[in-house]
Amino acid sequence: MGLTIHYDLRSSSRTNEEAWQLVEQLRQRALDLPFRFVGDLLDLKGAECEYDKRERTDRHRWLLIQANQ
Repeated sequence: MGLTIHYDLRSSSRTNEEAWQLVEQLRQRALDLPFRFVGDLLDLKGAECEYDKRERTDRHRWLLIQANQ
């Protein structure tokens, strides 16, 4: 059994670079905690974000479905 936690984050970041730095800082904090696994950051753009054009077995498909909500 796994645990999934959903977050709704807001930031005053004005640029993509500022937002990316903030996400990197959040990931680093997660790495500092005793989690068993912290994944790499993923940067998808354009057609890469279209979950309905991915195979059902694609490992990022569910992430994209959830991100679309």
